[in-house]
Amino acid sequence: MVNFSEKCIFLLSYLLWLLKWRRTKDLHKNRLTIKNILIIHLGHLGEVTLSTGAISILRNQFPNANITCVVGSWALPIIKHSNLVDKLITYDAPMYSRNKRKGGKSFRNTIKKFSQNGFDLICDFRKDFSALRYEAFSTARYMLDFGVARLAKRENSTHFMRDHYFQRYLSTIKLGNLTNDLATTQISLPTENELEIDRILSGINLLGKKFVIFHPFATEESREWPLEKYADLAHQIYLQLELPVLIAVPPHERKRSERLANLILTPCFTIDRALTPAQLAGLCKKADLFVCSDGGGMHLASTTDVTVLALFGAKPRHWELFGPWSKSGIVIDSGTGVYNISPEDVLRTIIYNIGLDPDENNFLTRFEHLPFAVYEVK
Repeated sequence: MVNFSEKCIFLLSYLLWLLKWRRTKDLHKNRLTIKNILIIHLGHLGEVTLSTGAISILRNQFPNANITCVVGSWALPIIKHSNLVDKLITYDAPMYSRNKRKGGKSFRNTIKKFSQNGFDLICDFRKDFSALRYEAFSTARYMLDFGVARLAKRENSTHFMRDHYFQRYLSTIKLGNLTNDLATTQISLPTENELEIDRILSGINLLGKKFVIFHPFATEESREWPLEKYADLAHQIYLQLELPVLIAVPPHERKRSERLANLILTPCFTIDRALTPAQLAGLCKKADLFVCSDGGGMHLASTTDVTVLALFGAKPRHWELFGPWSKSGIVIDSGTGVYNISPEDVLRTIIYNIGLDPDENNFLTRFEHLPFAVYEVK
């Protein structure tokens, strides 16, 4: 949901983009002059993960440019392990941080020492007012922002982060050709993290075993499937497929994680420690299935090879922009609210996906412009 502050930022960004549009539309003619690029992405973990494909496209368009990226500290490991940028800066915008403490450095002061030579191009995915002020007075000649996204409205897109749509936006200013090849980025974990994942799984007796990960929470309550239904699903998964459940959640959700664990009567495991994004991705690589709400965990899991089963329903066809962008992803959607999806719907989807029910030929819907499959609950 877009709040008042985000609406104001969007409006001001659009006006700023209008001032620079005359130059930006000629960017394709001067791409060889682009030496320094600034990417601003102060959004949540899931949004940053979702944008790695778009950043990869930007890197391919300007292979010789030096790219500096500003992200919140919570998303630092995502960009770091993607190996897509040359410099990383952290700036925790109060607008997006869970810690609402004020009084920290402004955006300008945060990146001051990194921008002595200035930037030729600013690509903005998500910012706050402090970053907006920096953009307004920067010497950057070119700017890619939400304003560019408005040009592609005829393409039925109002978003800037998804790689497929980002590619369309670039085509409107003659940067790159439209193709069906979407950028994909996987987080490559360092060896010590892989060993740490084995130690974590060994500590809960899951090393070398099949299991399902539950990641039930999202930034908005309307996107979350009820915990009671997760508990019912865990019971059915164990009875029919003999797969235990591992609840993997961020540290600020520990209390609700414990509540869910208490509701599950069949074998269930929790991890008594705070997981980093890289560690969660490592657990996904070891799991057989990742069941989740429409949130950051879904996007993180989509960077690995695990089958991601995401539950949608807060907004009509919200998965077109925010679905799990991987070929092994599956969306279960209820246009009347995610709470109307039943555990039986989810179990049926799981059974079909692992090949136990091959006769269900029309069970999942596939779209040419989407890599994942969709099951729409009636």
